[in-house]
Amino acid sequence: MTNDTNIDLEEWGIPLSATPQQRIIWTRMVDVWRKFAGAIPEPSLDIGAARQQGRTVSVDPFPRGFVDVRAIGENLPFKKEKFASVLLESVLKHVLSPDQTLAEAYRVCTKDGFLFVTSPVNHIDGHRHSFSSSQLCRLIEQAGFRIIRKMGLGLSPTRLDSLFRRRASRFYTTIRFPVRFCRTMFIVAKVK
Repeated sequence: MTNDTNIDLEEWGIPLSATPQQRIIWTRMVDVWRKFAGAIPEPSLDIGAARQQGRTVSVDPFPRGFVDVRAIGENLPFKKEKFASVLLESVLKHVLSPDQTLAEAYRVCTKDGFLFVTSPVNHIDGHRHSFSSSQLCRLIEQAGFRIIRKMGLGLSPTRLDSLFRRRASRFYTTIRFPVRFCRTMFIVAKVK
């Protein structure tokens, strides 16, 4: 298991004030995402990155650290087919237009490029957009990508999910659920 010292949870939007259970869950979810996504082809573009890392070009309109470019996902300042992969890690719930953000991701992706998406699904969490798992998949496919892998983690908001998170936070992220009932979706897609 990865510990908090190896993962910068603030980079993932988790404040320092998060409860110990939230920190455990998010640390493990970040670890699951990294294993699920595998090697990310470079050069890559991380939209909503919050900070720059490696050969990844980072874009964020409101960075919490150093980023390469200050821009919004709906209007990327890059040439067509510039990146081998695009990452959208918990970003689509924040943008003004998820459709336009995915269209821009498609535009800057090479012909054999990849899209990596994480997003909460199946619940309303106070952000600008909420998706069902089928809505999220449909948005990605309508943008010109073919989904090649997807995984659901956690149950959508129920008392059972709340019990798992409070009482069994260390085991919460090891339980896979069908994507139509999951709380968080991990998706790898490829340009059609």
